[in-house]
Amino acid sequence: MELKKKREEEEQRRQAQAAALLVRKVIQRVRVATPENFDELRADLEKTQEEQLEKMGSQAPKVQEEAEKALLQAQERVDQIVQKRLEDQKRKLEEEAKQKEDEERVERLAKSAADEIAEVEKKVTASEESAKPVSQVPWGATPDDIFEMVKVNEAAITAAEESIEKATKSLDEKKTEMGDSHLAAAKIREEFSTFFRKLKGWSSSLEKLRDSAKTVKEKASRRAVAMKKDKEENDCFDKFDEDTDGKLNRTEALAFAKAVYSFEPDSDQLDRMFRSLATGDGITLESFHRLRAKVAILKSEIQARQARAEEAEKERLKQEELARRREEVRQKRAAMQKVLDGIIELLKQADDAYEKAETVAKPLSSKSQQEDLSADELKNVAAEAEAAATPVKAMVDDAVKQIGEFEETPDVDEELKNFQGREGSRLRSRATSLQGAVEKIIANAQAGVEKSHRKLYAEMETLREKTVGAFRTFMNSENKSGEEFFAHIKGEESTLTCSKFAEFVKSLPEIKLEDGRAEKLFRHIAGSDAEELSQEKLLELVRLFYKVIKKAVLTETMSIKSKTLRRLEVGEVLEVLEGPKKDDAAGVMRVRCREVNDSVIGWVTVAGNQGTIFLEPGGNVYQCIKETVMTDVLSVSDGKKIKSIAKGDIIEVVEFSKDSQCDVSRIKGKVKNDGTTGWVSISGNQGTPILEPC
Repeated sequence: MELKKKREEEEQRRQAQAAALLVRKVIQRVRVATPENFDELRADLEKTQEEQLEKMGSQAPKVQEEAEKALLQAQERVDQIVQKRLEDQKRKLEEEAKQKEDEERVERLAKSAADEIAEVEKKVTASEESAKPVSQVPWGATPDDIFEMVKVNEAAITAAEESIEKATKSLDEKKTEMGDSHLAAAKIREEFSTFFRKLKGWSSSLEKLRDSAKTVKEKASRRAVAMKKDKEENDCFDKFDEDTDGKLNRTEALAFAKAVYSFEPDSDQLDRMFRSLATGDGITLESFHRLRAKVAILKSEIQARQARAEEAEKERLKQEELARRREEVRQKRAAMQKVLDGIIELLKQADDAYEKAETVAKPLSSKSQQEDLSADELKNVAAEAEAAATPVKAMVDDAVKQIGEFEETPDVDEELKNFQGREGSRLRSRATSLQGAVEKIIANAQAGVEKSHRKLYAEMETLREKTVGAFRTFMNSENKSGEEFFAHIKGEESTLTCSKFAEFVKSLPEIKLEDGRAEKLFRHIAGSDAEELSQEKLLELVRLFYKVIKKAVLTETMSIKSKTLRRLEVGEVLEVLEGPKKDDAAGVMRVRCREVNDSVIGWVTVAGNQGTIFLEPGGNVYQCIKETVMTDVLSVSDGKKIKSIAKGDIIEVVEFSKDSQCDVSRIKGKVKNDGTTGWVSISGNQGTPILEPC
């Protein structure tokens, strides 16, 4: 039973698949339906579905869904086909209408063009007809008759040319208006090409007609001129033929010459003319033109002789003027040469004086020679060189001025102008060269004076440093503070004078000075015009600074076992207040000092008993690493600029301090190269470094 059931189920499935396949075949045909067979295929699908519905079994819903979808798609496709057919039909009708419109327009334009060409042809024919009388001038026609015929012909030619130009432009416009259809192209190729050829041919014909008319007109003009001339000749003859016998006698011929040519031939000239021209007792009309020619020739010959005489007189006057001008040029050149000789003599004197100045200034010509001179020697040589060169410069300047005056107003004569320019240029070149050489000597001399000042300053600085060392040695040996040292030097005087200062310096065993050097040192320290040295200045002079080169401690008293005030870091700077002194208990040298940044005062070891060095002299010399200014007081805001400090300038510290208003560390220092003293910031308010220790 199960096998039978299974076979029945299998048979049902096979029948369902066959039925579904049958329906799907119809669905496939529906999908490609056309408007012509859509209704028929749809009815066939509905009929097949109805017949196979029971046989399809479980597949019926799915197949039915496919059929509905296929019908919808087929309906859309058929609708699209119908719509496209309608659009195609509409487009075809529009194209046919447009084609008909094009054909009508092309035909209309072609007919209009043909009509225009016909009108042009009429005007060209008219111009050709009007040209016939011009080309075949009737016998006996006057120039005026010919001018009238030519005028009529030229008017006809102009009218024809204007019609050709108008037609050509119109044809071009019609070609554009026709468009680019096949019909238009054919019309243009067949008819318009012919039209354009005709217009071109007519233009050429009209040009020839115009040339012919021009030629005829020119001939008529020449004929008119000749007729006019003949008439004027006849009228002139009749005017002077007073007895109207058809001949000019001697009196009448003479009257003619005087009236027409403003010329009166003499008796011999009249005889010659009548012998060659007269017929009987007078000159006839036929020989009148020859009489006119002979009178004109005689007059021109006489005028030529007069012109030659005038030219000869002009040449004579010209030669006299040239001779006068040559003498004037000679005198001017002599005067110029005299001026030049004076300038040359002045330059010669300047050359001689320059050689002497050059000899005096020779020690200034090289740095090595300047280095061999002391400051005083260098100053003296520079002063002598400048004194020798200054008069030379005055002479050269005077010569340059005279050369300028010589060149100032060039002469109008080209030769003198060239002489003036050439000689002036030569002397100016010589003077300029000498001027440059003299100015170099003066510049070297002035530079020498400046260098002598710097050299003297450097010598005084070296002596100052040596003297300060001797002062410090004395103070240490005598165990004196700065104030006590000042009191010791000035003695009973109320102030420290130059004489007291020099007396003490000369007493120091370490210092050996030439006469006057101690006094110069005083002025170097106190100022060139100072008569005394203040205690503040002396304390600044003997002030000693140490730089920490190895970590150390600052203690309260001389003993290294006393209370530690603070630790000292490498690079800190200390101002010495007392010492160096030896701590006998520890066997080391100690100094009492103040830390320049926080002003803490205490004692510190210079070097340990095992040789370890904690401090070394220095820390009070700075180098500028960023351009800044030096002011006269500590306050940045209140200070006035003394000078600009350039990158690389060296400054020796006199005092460390701080501007509390802007929280900037400042130093009072002296610029090494010129001794200028003032206040400079170590860094900016943003911490930007300006000075660094060196």
